[in-house]
Amino acid sequence: MARHATSLVRPVRVVSRRLLLHAAVYAGLGASLGGCLTPIDLAANAGLGVAQTGTSIYAQGTLQAAFNAPMERVLEAIRSVMDELQYPKSFEEIRDAAATVNFTQTDGSVISIRTRRSSPTVTGLSIRVGFWGDPAISRLIQEGVSERLAKAVSGIETGASK
Repeated sequence: MARHATSLVRPVRVVSRRLLLHAAVYAGLGASLGGCLTPIDLAANAGLGVAQTGTSIYAQGTLQAAFNAPMERVLEAIRSVMDELQYPKSFEEIRDAAATVNFTQTDGSVISIRTRRSSPTVTGLSIRVGFWGDPAISRLIQEGVSERLAKAVSGIETGASK
């Protein structure tokens, strides 16, 4: 039996409009997160993610994390970590619900650390190292802050139990 040439041609699959709409929405969301709205702001404003304190995400050169601690304690932990790592402080601005502290690396680039009070007991943290970001240094700082906050909580608990 001879086949017709048309039977060998497969029909072209048409991409659904729904799939294109989803792709456009996700692309727009990703582009908007690069601006003023951070994943921490998005999660906190939506009421999501802040319950999982201590978790972090590294995206677009910035590490984002949240801690179950007041902003003042987080700032103390940041200063302690950066002092131990021997990064000199070059700028500090503390407002009611947010703070920015910058430190300088030996090559002159800036480590910018921002905190945002999400509630009296939850603080968001944003770390950016240099222009492009550095995930290893960002995580080192975040882990140091986590350790200091854990030590502060365990110290408070042991002091309260005596």
